[in-house]
Amino acid sequence: MLDKEVTEIRKNLRKIVRGYGVFDEMTWTNLGISYAQSQVLFEISENPGVSAKQVAEALRIDKSTVSRLVKKLIQAKLIAYEVRPNDARCKEISVTTAGKKVIRKLDQLGNDSTHQAIRGLNKKEINNVLWAFKVLSENLNEEKK
Repeated sequence: MLDKEVTEIRKNLRKIVRGYGVFDEMTWTNLGISYAQSQVLFEISENPGVSAKQVAEALRIDKSTVSRLVKKLIQAKLIAYEVRPNDARCKEISVTTAGKKVIRKLDQLGNDSTHQAIRGLNKKEINNVLWAFKVLSENLNEEKK
């Protein structure tokens, strides 16, 4: 159907991922966390009080992997557990002050890379890119439900 276009889209998405400075190994080394840990950290930050099970469901990874990632983030003092007042069996996870600092650094790196990526585009073109990414994201997430 659109095989040539699909191949070209996939090729360019790989180039975008490689070009995005946030994915640089040195970045993760300097921050002291892995890419996977950063994804867990962002998910918790965007959903304060979330449980490990909810993080696993949102990121579509198994609970044992999330548990290991959470444990490392707790050891690094980037997140903390709190027992839910109405259910002592369930622990809520929140981002600590140190974790928020790491998130701010990652956000800045991501913003810098995005500004570089859209350099030379006018407002309408930027909105078209944003629209296309929203549709792609919705389509991919809809398919995996």
